[in-house]
Amino acid sequence: AVQEIHVDFHDTCSRLFLERYLLPVRRWCRQHRLLSGGHLNGEDEPRGNADYGYGHILRALRAMDLPGVDVIWRQLFPGGRRHVFPKYASSAAHQTGRRFVAAEIFAVYGNGLQPRQMKWLVDYLLVRGINTFVLSNYAQTRRDHAMAGCRPHLGPVDPLWKYADILYGTIARLGAMLSQGEPVVPTAFYYDIRAIWAGGADRDAAIAWHDRLAEGLLERQRDFDVIDDDQLAGARIEGRRLRIGRQRYEAVVMPPSSWVSAAARATLDAWTAAGGRVLGPDDLSAAPALLAVDPPCPGLRVCKRRLGDQALYFVTHEEDTPTRVRLTLAEDGPVVFCRPSDGALCAVPSSRGAFTWDFEPWGSALFLSGGEADHDLPTPAEGPALPLDGPWTLQPLRRHRPGAHTYEVVPLKTPPAPAALGDWREALGEDFSGDARYAIEFDSPHAGAATLDLGEVRYACAVTLNGRRVGREFFGPFRFEVRLRRGRNRLAVTVTNTLANAIAPAAVEAHWAADCPPVSPYESRQRVFERDSLSSGLVGPVRLILRRA
Repeated sequence: AVQEIHVDFHDTCSRLFLERYLLPVRRWCRQHRLLSGGHLNGEDEPRGNADYGYGHILRALRAMDLPGVDVIWRQLFPGGRRHVFPKYASSAAHQTGRRFVAAEIFAVYGNGLQPRQMKWLVDYLLVRGINTFVLSNYAQTRRDHAMAGCRPHLGPVDPLWKYADILYGTIARLGAMLSQGEPVVPTAFYYDIRAIWAGGADRDAAIAWHDRLAEGLLERQRDFDVIDDDQLAGARIEGRRLRIGRQRYEAVVMPPSSWVSAAARATLDAWTAAGGRVLGPDDLSAAPALLAVDPPCPGLRVCKRRLGDQALYFVTHEEDTPTRVRLTLAEDGPVVFCRPSDGALCAVPSSRGAFTWDFEPWGSALFLSGGEADHDLPTPAEGPALPLDGPWTLQPLRRHRPGAHTYEVVPLKTPPAPAALGDWREALGEDFSGDARYAIEFDSPHAGAATLDLGEVRYACAVTLNGRRVGREFFGPFRFEVRLRRGRNRLAVTVTNTLANAIAPAAVEAHWAADCPPVSPYESRQRVFERDSLSSGLVGPVRLILRRA
């Protein structure tokens, strides 16, 4: 009886939150040609439905024109925490016919946030239905107390800012593509919110089942939307499909629960009688798959959108290991790889929608089935390898550092000095943040095309060969197509690290606390994160793969 009172209380509070706040805000926004939107506190934890004032995350998000989530302080992180919560907002958008789904990201990840980690986070959200991003943060000022602030610092004080066009261009292209057409989501996943409201052991069990089954579906490339009792109660049965809002589902995954409402249970019973599929925890592989993967790869995630006669697939590899898989799409037409770095459309060798793809660690790929290509897919170099072991020189070019009242960017005139590949802190100091150039002269046995593989770079770079610009790379892999001279060549690699080193010293922390108050409430958390990214430089190994004539 006490648990039922808990359920009734939270149910009432969540309805009042909609009636008295969210819906009036949306009404006012629409009257003034604006979109209502935002995110809720504690949305990344299912217990937030009982612990915070909104009461029902899905109801609240459905009441917004632009539903969103907040991703801060490593709520999601490669090698760390993962959770399904971005799908709460995308599910609401799919079901209510909203085109855009938002996320605020990067805040409180610290100034050691690495480009590869940024890409992992963006891919993680995109494949779960987010397509609009608010990046935190570019502040109006970095003076005095704002030198610390909420980090990372996006803007000219950040050494990596010169690569921002790569970051923003990639996000813009992927977000634009993944907001086109209609989402293809064949499975609905029941969110046992009434058990969470009930509290106690029922709440703990509901959260455990929720997290376990959500990951189990995604590991099997079974994409899903999240649904609740309200939606089941009002769902329409259309043969073997269940219509909820704008979506039609072929299967519903139900965790064990004794809190499903009577109206929701009645819909499920009627749909089952009509031939619908209600799946339990042991039936996840029976949910419809968006594509076939051989061999099975639990690290792959996929989402799909229908664009008329074409289909768009976004596939991410969320593990830090390379993998080769054979993908088979539901359509048997030609397959095109949409290159996010520049928007090129590259033909993928395929047969009836099946093809082999090599995913880099934390890699991703956007495929268009039935599209027309304007480029051939580049083929990897195959030929003898020429290692570039040294001798190398290292020259610091530009230093970013906190001054008395604001950040300073200082050009340097230090001459090159012999240096080994690896962490440059021994040569440049623990607190060096900025740009430094590695250079080497080497002899090539032939003239012509080659692939330059820099190995590991911490954390971005620009390359010149024989005085000519070759290219820049922000996310990696750090490979470049080059043309060699026969005989002597000169390679220069300008490497840029993060701002973490410059602000790490205890003296900086003490100066901010004493002379630039108030210090951000996130300061201690950010400093812990930033320690992970102090190692900097060209690590390598560096080699040239000479293309056979």
